[in-house]
Amino acid sequence: MSLRVIVTGASGLLGRAVCQELRKNAPSWLVQGLAWTRAGENLLKVDVTCRSSVHELFHSFKVSHHILCSAVYCIYFILLL
Repeated sequence: MSLRVIVTGASGLLGRAVCQELRKNAPSWLVQGLAWTRAGENLLKVDVTCRSSVHELFHSFKVSHHILCSAVYCIYFILLL
């Protein structure tokens, strides 16, 4: 079973680098980058301050790991795990 990883803040400097390294060095992992203001190619636009959006994402994507690189910290990620 491959890991299913989401990276919040994937449009920022750190998040972008994390996504690139994971995709390069762990090709069997499914990596989904999340962004809000600069969502685009390979990045899903998600409002991490909206509980229902976070809940839907975690259950539809079946997240196994979450890497937090966003400037906004949201308690909803902890509550859903």
